Amino acid sequence: MNSREDPSSCGRRELTEETGYEARDSQRVGVVIPAPGMSDEHIYICKADGLVRSEQCLDHDGIIQVHAVPFSRAMAMIREGTIIDSKSLRVLLLLNDRKTSVFT
Repeated sequence: MNSREDPSSCGRRELTEETGYEARDSQRVGVVIPAPGMSDEHIYICKADGLVRSEQCLDHDGIIQVHAVPFSRAMAMIREGTIIDSKSLRVLLLLNDRKTSVFT
């Protein structure tokens, strides 16, 4: 996040760069501190709405393959041990807890 960006704007920019989707709207729904005691890094969690396919703009050495899965499948992938990184776990569990108020 650059010094002139708010978390939602940064999230929309990163979404487009890394996935090739643009969001008409986004809202911040949480924050993750991935390595407390080792870093003061904060990762802001934003929910994106109104997704439209665009073009990925990865760094020259970036490789990201996008795989869209239904939310229920992503939750099953946590239980199966397929999704194991802490950032993804936090995002999915936070959104699962809030889905009645966040998801429309």
